Amino acid sequence: MKKERDNIKIAKFFKDDNVTYVIIGIENQTEINYAMPVRTLLYDAMRYDKQIEAISGSYKKKNSYKGLNDSEFLSGMKKDDKIEPVITLTVYYGTKEWDGPLSLHDMFSEDVSPEVLALVSDYHINLLEPNKISCWKNFKTDVGILFEMIAASDKKNGISELIKISR
Repeated sequence: MKKERDNIKIAKFFKDDNVTYVIIGIENQTEINYAMPVRTLLYDAMRYDKQIEAISGSYKKKNSYKGLNDSEFLSGMKKDDKIEPVITLTVYYGTKEWDGPLSLHDMFSEDVSPEVLALVSDYHINLLEPNKISCWKNFKTDVGILFEMIAASDKKNGISELIKISR
């Protein structure tokens, strides 16, 4: 299966003296995608699989499969091998309010019993809607200006008012 994300980046998060690396996937939406939870779940699963393939490939390249036990050989990774978290951010640039599902469970019929839902892992999307942002001072880069313009574009005289304020 081959699917491509809109953007992918490596990010570092600092807390105290620890650094956590994460893989950030960005999905840009100008229209509401009613299958977004499944789409992002698939992208994230493929990115996790790619990390596991890289780990497994490093053992093949070094021809170090001989040192692996049966379970490690089967999975292609050692018990102590780790992968990086994957976070997908869906940025919705549309002017209508997002009315699509925000999780996998939202996509199921209301007739699905709670007992069944309890057995199905839910998968939430991280949705950023510039139209719903009210405080722009927390943005430290030009992306905040872009989002603010998107939010203003749906309002009567929104862009002109924004330009007057920024002068």
